[in-house]
Amino acid sequence: MTGDEVNAVQRYLSDLARTHGLPQKALVIHQFRDDMILQPERITPIPGVDLVIDMDGWGGPEAKLGGYERYALASYAPLSALKLFYRWDQPLMTPATLQGLATPPRLIIYQ
Repeated sequence: MTGDEVNAVQRYLSDLARTHGLPQKALVIHQFRDDMILQPERITPIPGVDLVIDMDGWGGPEAKLGGYERYALASYAPLSALKLFYRWDQPLMTPATLQGLATPPRLIIYQ
């Protein structure tokens, strides 16, 4: 997907919420490779939408945290998330470990 496509979905969610009097929406985008979001520098904040970039990929803590820094803490990622896999992440990082990071994820997803 491209940064422009991300913006289009954000605008859609914003318009949907405004039209129907709904609360602010969250858009969670999963990323674990550079080619998953092309032209990320084109992503812009859209009122009424919280954009979350989720580092989604399995592996050990070192690889996961490297991806987290690269994607979820990128300049185009206003809010960060990290997905943890019970079966494939060995060892599985604990909530305390994640909350102890310099910039802890705003969202933790377990699968």
